[in-house]
Amino acid sequence: MDKLKCPCVNWYPESFQAGTRKMTDEEVGIYIRALNNQFIEGGIEPDEYKTFPPKVKKKFVKKGDVYVNERMEYETERKRKYSASRANNRQYAGKSKEEWESMPLDERIDHHMNKT
Repeated sequence: MDKLKCPCVNWYPESFQAGTRKMTDEEVGIYIRALNNQFIEGGIEPDEYKTFPPKVKKKFVKKGDVYVNERMEYETERKRKYSASRANNRQYAGKSKEEWESMPLDERIDHHMNKT
């Protein structure tokens, strides 16, 4: 599947705090690393999942050959779609995409910054 790589995902501190309130600091650290790994790799391999404490395991479900946190999966896909929509909505200042992309970067930035 062709995916637009996004460097970030939305994070909701209140939801995270509520969902990890009964975890130890060590469990929270494992959980955060697992979420990051899912974001980067697309899922948690079974060998890694087996090492998780029970409270962290409860946060993941098996999908295909990997384990995923459904909220992270949803937020990652949501961000990917948003980024793709922004890329598709670029304005090229009346120029074709090829003309726009061939312009020096500083000219494109100037055009963008001076746009009203």
